Amino acid sequence: MKSIFKILLITAVALIIIMLAKTFMLTTEPVNRPDPIDININTDLVKNRLSKMVQFVTVSNQDPSKFDAKAFDEMHAYLEQTFPLVYEKLQHEVVNGHSLLFKWQGKNAELKPILLLAHQDVVPIPPEALSDWTHPPFSGLIDETFIWGRGTLDDKASLTGILEATTFLLKENFEPERTIYLAFGHDEEVGGVEGAAKIAALLKSRNIQLEYVLDEGGVISDGLIPGVDRRVAMIGIAEKGFTSLQLKVNAAGGHSSIPPKHTAIGTLSQAIVDLEANPFPANVKYSLKFFKTLAPYMSFSTKMVLANTWISKSLLESQLSKSATTSAMIRTTTAATMIKGGVKDNVLPPEADAIVNFRILPGDTADYVLAHVKKIINNPKIKVTPTRVGRNPSKVSPTDSDSFRQIATTIHQANGEGKDLIVAPYLVMGGTDARNFEDLTPNIYRFLFNETTPDDIKRYHNTNERISIENYVKVIRFYYQLMKNSNTLG
Repeated sequence: MKSIFKILLITAVALIIIMLAKTFMLTTEPVNRPDPIDININTDLVKNRLSKMVQFVTVSNQDPSKFDAKAFDEMHAYLEQTFPLVYEKLQHEVVNGHSLLFKWQGKNAELKPILLLAHQDVVPIPPEALSDWTHPPFSGLIDETFIWGRGTLDDKASLTGILEATTFLLKENFEPERTIYLAFGHDEEVGGVEGAAKIAALLKSRNIQLEYVLDEGGVISDGLIPGVDRRVAMIGIAEKGFTSLQLKVNAAGGHSSIPPKHTAIGTLSQAIVDLEANPFPANVKYSLKFFKTLAPYMSFSTKMVLANTWISKSLLESQLSKSATTSAMIRTTTAATMIKGGVKDNVLPPEADAIVNFRILPGDTADYVLAHVKKIINNPKIKVTPTRVGRNPSKVSPTDSDSFRQIATTIHQANGEGKDLIVAPYLVMGGTDARNFEDLTPNIYRFLFNETTPDDIKRYHNTNERISIENYVKVIRFYYQLMKNSNTLG
């Protein structure tokens, strides 16, 4: 008995020593702090240009008949008038009616081009939400601190920021070694099928292979991550997939005075409750690099868990599942978003249906989601069908590529001196146009140099969207330096 106890004690001590050693080995990576960016930006000029861009009501809609081509055409005319050097010096073409593609020819045809993406379209404003806006959503109002309006965050700051940066470089007679493409789709908010997908197909037909793609997606977190008091530049290396399923129940109608045991609404409600009570399995694999990068800045106990996932993986996934934000990073999510059924308080509804949206973790698929939902509901009275073709998760891009490292270096340059900043790879929760370019490069990244607080994050696709003037200037500085740095890439 004593020998068994001794063995167990030695094993426990050895285990603790190993775990502590791994914890202390999890240290911060050395940061290359390059020289800050030297560029003099006319703040009044650039903020007014972005304000004007917001005033074009380039709303995308699932219904093609509601597409306002005139708004896009007028915005294109404004871009050509405002950025004449870009249109004069770069090859440019309109793709599929309203998407824009620019080519800045590089001196060395042997080098693979880079592609900077943004999108022209914005999400609509629900009529009932108009009165909640501090300033009209398409006014582009500028106060002392912010530029207000739909598209300031998503994604006209990227689009105009890229063109402003390109103009600066052209004025400096900068000549890129590698070709630089600028691509601006017109329907990202409804899937990008007619915009970015057509641009990608066009480049593929021309046998173009890219060094990397950079789109929106990641931001600079300022207080978004619990337990981390430093700013974090989150570079998206993958994005979750998307599918929506309709749950539909048909039942006998009739008078509410003689109800069945379960009405159509009751049966449907139980199905939704069952789905919420049985979430998809957790899998920290695709966000582990993100958390391990942040671990040195977290509490010792959290750091120990992250350093020893060989033994603490289940505990880690359990803890991450407690927060909606971190839970979404480690599993396919389930969200009932629409429901209808019934026309009068004393009439049994003959049918009821709901829409449930799923954001699919890499490793899962839309087909797997459908099978999982049917298994959980397990009720022949409920018909489960996709509302449209699902979109599987993107591929995962490498974090050890020269492209990733150069984007990270440029972030530090745009950040300037004296401010702590962590750069971490990140799984993007939403969808972007970038996924359309997977056949052209394995290096697809998602990042906008925008410092984002918990208050800011609520403004995406929501009321009172705005960007600070200071942040917008940094957006321009970032794109300027990124294109400049492309001459030293690889």
